[in-house]
Amino acid sequence: TACPGASVIDRLPELLTAQRTDSGGHETSAATFGGLPVVAPGDRGAAVKRVQALLLAAGLTPGDLDGKYLKRSSSPTGKAIRAFQAASGRDATGVITLRDWAPLLGVG
Repeated sequence: TACPGASVIDRLPELLTAQRTDSGGHETSAATFGGLPVVAPGDRGAAVKRVQALLLAAGLTPGDLDGKYLKRSSSPTGKAIRAFQAASGRDATGVITLRDWAPLLGVG
């Protein structure tokens, strides 16, 4: 019997970039790990606002705490995420994944 985990691993890039539309008609990331959402450029909502607030608390400048993570490279939220990731010794991808949540929450 084949391990079902292998098919999930094979689909991970697809799952990480999967999009859905929220009730306001905005595209948001559909991927979550351990109940913590993946936050990526183009996302909007409470998860983005939480990331913005945590970045601000960490001394970074994510821009307005408006729950919007714009796709453009000059996005203040994106710049703050990449700076946080680099300072934490992680690849500065601009995408918040499970690996980023612990240090962002101050527990890792």
